[in-house]
Amino acid sequence: MIKLWVREQNVPIKSFLIELLVADFMSRYENAYRDYHWYDWFVRDFFRFMQTRIGGQATIPGTGEVISLGMEWSSKTDAASRVAETACDWEYHDYHVTAGQEWQKIFGNRMPINVL
Repeated sequence: MIKLWVREQNVPIKSFLIELLVADFMSRYENAYRDYHWYDWFVRDFFRFMQTRIGGQATIPGTGEVISLGMEWSSKTDAASRVAETACDWEYHDYHVTAGQEWQKIFGNRMPINVL
């Protein structure tokens, strides 16, 4: 889903860096054990996590090489984080269509309006 966001919103971050960030996030995420019905929390919390990594570094597994994550994607991440918060709020109140409209602001029309 995050790669879809990158493609749909023209986020200037390499696919490999997204994979590193997702792996890092999932290795420490307190809700990682939950099933796919919790995708909204996963996405919302991942964008929050990304905000903490802006301008940071990542280590490539196996080589130990440290690479810069850059900052070019910060505004897109901040915007997606705000929209994900709103979408989660709508989901919490069982307004799934309205939530779906918010998710489309992040993921484009490939995300169905009513994902539940």
